[in-house]
Amino acid sequence: MAWLAYVMAILMLLTVSVSHQQYNRTHKMNDAAYAIDTARNFGIYSSKASVAFALNPAFNGVIPVGSLNLPTWYRPQPGLAAFANAGHLFVYQAQPNAVTGGRVLKQIASTGAVVGMCISGTIYSTANVALMVAPVGMPNLAVVMIVV
Repeated sequence: MAWLAYVMAILMLLTVSVSHQQYNRTHKMNDAAYAIDTARNFGIYSSKASVAFALNPAFNGVIPVGSLNLPTWYRPQPGLAAFANAGHLFVYQAQPNAVTGGRVLKQIASTGAVVGMCISGTIYSTANVALMVAPVGMPNLAVVMIVV
């Protein structure tokens, strides 16, 4: 009878181990899919924000979504915003944590865009080099695309 309990315990441990591995694989795939989707969102949003910024280069502040002329099929991710400040255009989105932000940052950087992360008021590149001071009010851990 003791051997049966021993076998059952081993089977339960194997089941838990396999379930944990499946969870980790699914979680990583979801993170990768999120990073890819976010990079695509940045591309569409920054393209439209560039046009709006070119029409009013003296504007400073958050560019209203209504002025971006976004396609009707496009639904921007929550928190995605365009910000004009002193002749520069930024598209940014606050991230839930540094790990997710890092994945998004790398995905956007792979497109050739100038991108960084806002940490304590400074935008840092993927190589951890300070690029510039972030505009006032930009959220900490925001992934930031410097468009202009």
